[in-house]
Amino acid sequence: MKPMHITILLMLTSSALALNLEGTLKTPVKAGSRLGVFVVNPAGTPQYEWSSTALSGNNFSLKLPDAAPSKGLWSLSSDNFTWPGVVGNVKISNTTATTELKLFTYLDTDNNGKYSSNEKLLDTTLMSGKANVVLVFVQENTSISGEKGLNVALKAGWNMVTLQGGKTLTTQVLQDLKDAAVMVLE
Repeated sequence: MKPMHITILLMLTSSALALNLEGTLKTPVKAGSRLGVFVVNPAGTPQYEWSSTALSGNNFSLKLPDAAPSKGLWSLSSDNFTWPGVVGNVKISNTTATTELKLFTYLDTDNNGKYSSNEKLLDTTLMSGKANVVLVFVQENTSISGEKGLNVALKAGWNMVTLQGGKTLTTQVLQDLKDAAVMVLE
C-alpha cells in the first residue's frame, strides 16, 4: 500500500465545539475522490458517514455537524477503549455515552456526493507531527487516566485529542490544529 499525504487544518469552533476541517492536498488523488468522516463502532469499524467533501484541486473544506450523533453511541469503558498508543489499564471517571469519528477516503464511483456501500473505503490516519489525533464525542465531562502518563480531561461534546507514544504517552486536548497530516493507505 502506498501512503498519500494530505495536509489539513482542523479547528474547533462555536460554543458547541463544532469541528471544521480545511486543508491542502499534498499529493494527487483520483478524480471523484472524497474525504469522509465516519462514526465508528468501538472496534473502529465505520458505521455511517457523518460528513464528507470532494477532493479536487489542491484545497478542501469540511464542516462537521456539531450536534451529538443520533445513533452509533456506546458506553465508554476501559473494555472498549482503543486509542492509539494507549496500553495497560485505563480508568474512566464516569459512565458516559461516546463515539469516535475516523477519516476514510473513497472514490465516489456513482457521483452521488456521499458514500455508497459498493465504494471501497481507504484507511486514513490523522496525525499532528508524530502524534495521532482522535476525534471523540462524550455526553458528559469525563477524565481518562492510565499507564505511561495517560491523563485526558474531555469536555461534554466533541473533543480533539493528540496522543504521542514513547516511554511516556503525551496527550493534549486541542482547540485547533494547524498543518496536520492525513495518511491514506491505497
